[in-house]
Amino acid sequence: MVVTVLIIIYRKPTLSPTSFRHLYEAHVNLVHHLTGDAFPLAHRRTYVAQTTPTAAAPTWPEPRPSGVPASPSPPPPPSSSTWHPMTVANDAPAVFGFDVVSEVTFADDLAYERFVTRIQDPAVKGRLCASAGVFADGAGLAAAVVGDVVETRGAPMSMPVPFGF
Repeated sequence: MVVTVLIIIYRKPTLSPTSFRHLYEAHVNLVHHLTGDAFPLAHRRTYVAQTTPTAAAPTWPEPRPSGVPASPSPPPPPSSSTWHPMTVANDAPAVFGFDVVSEVTFADDLAYERFVTRIQDPAVKGRLCASAGVFADGAGLAAAVVGDVVETRGAPMSMPVPFGF
């Protein structure tokens, strides 16, 4: 069974989004080099769109539009003197902190375990931590193995709407 891991990374507030992307892409190449045949089948990076920088960061928390619940643990406010607001698709607050979501796919549990073993090797781990320390905010990295995935696609409505909605 395929194993997928989602990784959310926050850039160092002193970096521009462009610099962050350049450094993270170099890091992925380093991971590929150091893990060799244990590298995942795919390593997909989805970068958050960001607008032109403004002079100062907004204060946290921003006022939320009516009906938008507060997140249980908002990201820390940026400490950089230049703020790159996120481009949002709705009325949600533009501050949610992370800069990239990576989706890493392995053929199976064995392939995933092989990769983890390789990156835990002290020499490899040291190089990867040093590389990540250049672009990633120390507390701003989270990874989780994906469980169930549910997807809804836009197809012509051929079924009645359930529950009388």
